[in-house]
Amino acid sequence: MSAFSNLASIASCSAQAATIDEERMDAIRGLTDQDVIDRRARGEGNDAELQTSRSVGQIVRGNFVTPFNIILFLLGVALIFMGQISAALTSSGVLLLNVVVGTFQQLRAKRKLDQIALLTRPKIAVVRNGAECSVDPAELVKGDILVVQTGDQAVVDGALLDGQLEMDESLLTGETDHIEKRAGDRVLSGSLVVSGKAYVEAQEVGASSFANKLTASARQFRTVETPVQREVNLLVRVMMLIAVIFIAMLLITSYIYDVPAVRTTQLAVVIMGLIPVDLFLMITIAYAMGAVRIADKGALAQQSSAIEALSAVTVLCTDKTGTLTANRIRYHGVHPLNGATQAELERMLGSFAASAASGNKTSEAIAAGLTGEELEAADEVPFSSARKWSALAFDGGPMPGVYVLGATEMLAPYLADSESFDAQIRAWSDEGLRVLLFARNADVSTLHDTQGVPALPLLTPLGLISFTDELRPGVQETIAAFQAADIELKVISGDNPGTVAALARQAGMPADLRTVSGTDLAQMSPAEFAEAAREGAIFGRITPEQKRQLVEVLKLQGQFVAMTGDGVNDVLSLKRADVAVAMESGSAAARSVADIVLLGDDFGALVPSFLEGQRIVGGMDSILRIFAVRIFALAAILAASGWMRLGIPTAPTYESIYALLVGGLPAFFVALWARPARIKISFVDRVIPFALPMALLIGLVGTLLYAAYFQAAQHQLVTVHITQEQIDQLARYIGFTADGPYVAKLEASGVIAQNALLIFRVVTGVLLVLFLLPPFRLLNVLRQQIDRRSLLIVGLSLVIFAAVLLIPFVRNFFLVIPLRPLDYAITVGVSLLWFAIAWVELRFHLFDRFFGITGASK
Repeated sequence: MSAFSNLASIASCSAQAATIDEERMDAIRGLTDQDVIDRRARGEGNDAELQTSRSVGQIVRGNFVTPFNIILFLLGVALIFMGQISAALTSSGVLLLNVVVGTFQQLRAKRKLDQIALLTRPKIAVVRNGAECSVDPAELVKGDILVVQTGDQAVVDGALLDGQLEMDESLLTGETDHIEKRAGDRVLSGSLVVSGKAYVEAQEVGASSFANKLTASARQFRTVETPVQREVNLLVRVMMLIAVIFIAMLLITSYIYDVPAVRTTQLAVVIMGLIPVDLFLMITIAYAMGAVRIADKGALAQQSSAIEALSAVTVLCTDKTGTLTANRIRYHGVHPLNGATQAELERMLGSFAASAASGNKTSEAIAAGLTGEELEAADEVPFSSARKWSALAFDGGPMPGVYVLGATEMLAPYLADSESFDAQIRAWSDEGLRVLLFARNADVSTLHDTQGVPALPLLTPLGLISFTDELRPGVQETIAAFQAADIELKVISGDNPGTVAALARQAGMPADLRTVSGTDLAQMSPAEFAEAAREGAIFGRITPEQKRQLVEVLKLQGQFVAMTGDGVNDVLSLKRADVAVAMESGSAAARSVADIVLLGDDFGALVPSFLEGQRIVGGMDSILRIFAVRIFALAAILAASGWMRLGIPTAPTYESIYALLVGGLPAFFVALWARPARIKISFVDRVIPFALPMALLIGLVGTLLYAAYFQAAQHQLVTVHITQEQIDQLARYIGFTADGPYVAKLEASGVIAQNALLIFRVVTGVLLVLFLLPPFRLLNVLRQQIDRRSLLIVGLSLVIFAAVLLIPFVRNFFLVIPLRPLDYAITVGVSLLWFAIAWVELRFHLFDRFFGITGASK
């Protein structure tokens, strides 16, 4: 960071300054502007850059450095050393081009995501020049005094100077227990503030702390594979196994029959084509395009695969506060108890809120609605989501004793006999109001036991307090959209179950949904808990640990769970969910573990994100079918030609043409034009019943065509004009000597057959798109949506292929031999015959009927 930017940030800090407590001014003045400049000059700045997405190096390594790429590039190098320049360029060069395109797409998406991620980067409150201000984490220096409070995530290591905190260090240790921190205790970067407010002196900054690993440390426990990723990985593993078997057989055969090294290397390159490496490229591109699209809709994908995962969600768990509601809590009214007057109760509530060292939304709402005197507390227990209460203790003055504000269910065990107030709670809850209890014990002035653990005495209720919280704009439409998509909604909140149910009804959820309270869950057996998780829709007075348990139980029941949240109390459940969604204005802790962050806290942005996930899935369904047919057909042709001893049926240069025109080009446009699709069965169940018969048909007809042309060329029934230069080129390419008619007859015959097979495979592979994106009703045998743009894909691919066949320098580069017009007519005619047979098979499910397969979806 330059000196100019340092001065700018300091000036900005000063401009935002707000004077801190006069009583603490002498002890906590913070650094001066000159101190900051001096310490940064000594290298004591928090310069470790906070990563908002994958780095450029990670993207480049992820695309280039893969086992498959390394093997194929090594084979390419071997071909170059053998003088096979064209084969090397087409086998490794086309792969290199695909990798470069994929890297470019991801870098483009990264730039967009990084720009948006700046909106969610948290500012850090510090004390400088005796005043409190906000700075970027990178502007911190050693010795800075940080102001940390509920919901924050520590960004540097330090020592607590004043105040008290309850910390969650689970992101560092894996332990979910909350740890109380007092003056002198060490605060670790990466830990979460569950409750409290304190001043912390930065002691370890930059590379020596965890600050540069905040996002990574929070997300390192989240390695959730999406359904598509799992099935693609399965497909790749199967094809890798087949390729290894084929290569082992090739090496044995080459050794026994003394096959030239050039020929062995070429065939090894062809066999490696069984591994669909470009399938990963298409998935990456689809994810990158999806991430950019939903960014325009108001959602930041921190893991682009999470967009696709959204399409598989069966249960959406939402937190009420900040998700269904706008989290703009306002004081509504009081209901005095046990003889307290309304004026007296409001005065005590106002003083309670004004005296709390660490506030929250509730205390802020009370302070905004009621006035009170700020008193010096002898002891304090800040609010936490686990306890669901906060308390202050005063030694004397106008409010002696212990005063507690919290959920009635949590305070019930501490209440002395008093009048019933259940009717008032029900009345307010039915209106959607949030209800808390205010109670006291005038004879006690401590809130901790001898071990320092928070403890409450017997309490006398003083009154009930109600608060309003408005629904987010458009939440009804959002919930209706998810219900229409057959996604089950579960509202999980720390508030009263009746209040949560009333707000859920206002948001558009059915009125007869089952409501479950956290106190009931705590007393249930594991079987009862599982049944409540399955049947319940409204969960109130739920602790953070119960939220986590609910998510885990739902996942064990086979549900694919998404969880939305905005507070530190949501972190545990967000980490366990299949898809974690956080609000932009939520705590830094919630954002750090989220897969998707909703910018502007727009819950409605989940709907286009969900549709984008369905669009990715719809595109991947067609792409997987294209690739599965391609690789299964190649495996069938290689196996059949080897069994029939017909030589190599293809070549690396031909496979490059085929991969581009049948795999890369159609798959790219299919991903680009895909429509949202709700697919409820596995891709294997959908892809295999389609790909296997199509591949077997291509393999059978293609092998027969190849064998027929091979034999016809051997007997000179098919002849082509091959110049001596082409013979010499073929000899170098194949690895045999060119003296005599051997190459011209035997090897050229194989090349003629290869060319006929290439034409058949390209034409049939391109025509396959017409089944996946049918332009007419007649071709809609897979019950897809009509899309005439498929004619553009077919036309473009065939025009490029015609250029390869007809333009001499292109043809020579790919070692394509020009056939007779009659041969072109025959191969195209056979391709059209295959298309007709394929239509009949898909239309009447002949393959499924023959093998007795039922329930398969094509």
